[in-house]
Amino acid sequence: MTKKAAIYARVSTDDQADKGYSLPSQLDGCRHYIDQLGYSVVAEFREDKSGAIPVAERPQGKRLAEMAKFREIDAVVVHQVDRLSRDIVDLLATIRNWLRLGIEVYALDVGRIESELDIVLVIKGWQGSDERKKIRERSMRGKRAKARTGRVVGTRAPYGYDHVRDENGKVVNFTPLEEEAKIVQLIFDWYVLGDETGQKLSAGKIATRLSEMHVPTPGETNLGYHRKRGAGMWHAYSVLSIIERETYA
Repeated sequence: MTKKAAIYARVSTDDQADKGYSLPSQLDGCRHYIDQLGYSVVAEFREDKSGAIPVAERPQGKRLAEMAKFREIDAVVVHQVDRLSRDIVDLLATIRNWLRLGIEVYALDVGRIESELDIVLVIKGWQGSDERKKIRERSMRGKRAKARTGRVVGTRAPYGYDHVRDENGKVVNFTPLEEEAKIVQLIFDWYVLGDETGQKLSAGKIATRLSEMHVPTPGETNLGYHRKRGAGMWHAYSVLSIIERETYA
């Protein structure tokens, strides 16, 4: 019987098409490689996630891992080793687990991987981890330079703020939203000074009070936040994220 192969392709904002890492180019290369092996493609996974995130914690990576676990595939093919992971520990552990399950693993820049201790794989994995470190350093330098010019870093407006944009539509600053700013001030008052009785409230108790007041949560007022609870239901974590955020200083 023809062996069944799955393709895993990944991009991120750190390494896009200018490096030849576009999803279509990865998929085309992997399909051609699988044709040469004489295998059939039964699944193609396309991911837009950082390579620093463990494979099994990415949506498509998790699906691929489940297919391997239940032996629904015979082989996994990736365009480059670092498309699988830029964390060398995660990379080697993932490949080791698949090999132990009897899954064949191929990377176009390495060929068939017989062992997680393959010297070429280890070198490629180390290079991917090193490149991730350099990308992070370049990103941080850019963010610091942006901050020094007085511009905000990041485009997600914190709870209590709205965007201020320049004539080109780029975010250059934040401006307080009056009603939400009152809630932020109330949170700090309760936490630092105490409630109407003078008792300082914990993040959990503040969340309970806000829920009882049916105050809209950050997840309801800002599409940039992920809402997990019902309308007006605050969580202690949401309160702590406000208390600990330097923006509000």
